[in-house]
Formats: sequence, structure tokens, C-alpha cells
Amino acid sequence: MDNMNNMNNFDQNNMMGGAPQPQKAYVPSIVLGLLGAVGGLLIPIVGLILSIVGIVLANKNKLVAKVTPGLICSILGTVVSVGMWIYATITIMGQMDLG
Repeated sequence: MDNMNNMNNFDQNNMMGGAPQPQKAYVPSIVLGLLGAVGGLLIPIVGLILSIVGIVLANKNKLVAKVTPGLICSILGTVVSVGMWIYATITIMGQMDLG
């Protein structure tokens, strides 16, 4: 009997077309935002790409769940990536012999 109930629950969950569950829809944007922040410290272009994808996912899931934490993490990743890119550019330009 329990096995039959599990099958019914499985079928009902699959009928949703694999749509993200409301309580878990923000997780990918949080993960991508945090990876973007860490990646931005090491390789700014990678961090920027991951963070932008996180922002897009957060905006896409805005109707499904509360995505504010994911959006904040992704924006933070974007800021860190751009900041490191600017810092690296200024540092490299300062090392060049312009005279």
C-alpha cells in the first residue's frame, strides 16, 4: 500500500513538468553568486559570467519564489568581479614603464 502511495506522489510531482519547487528556486542563484564572488577574486571574467547567470536565474524565478538572497549574492559577485578587474588593470598599468 505504501508503495502505491509513493508511486502516486511520484506521478503527481512529475506532472508539474520538472518545475522548480518554490522553496528551492533561489538556491542556484545563491550558489552562482557565491561562486561568482570567489571566482571574481581569482579570475574576474569567470566570476562576472557566473554572477550574471545568477542574476538572470534570480529574475527568472521571481514569480516562483522569494529570490532576494540569490539576487543579493549574484550582485555581490558582480561587484567583486568588476572591482577585481579594475584593481588588476590599475595594478598592471602602474607596473608598466610609461617613461
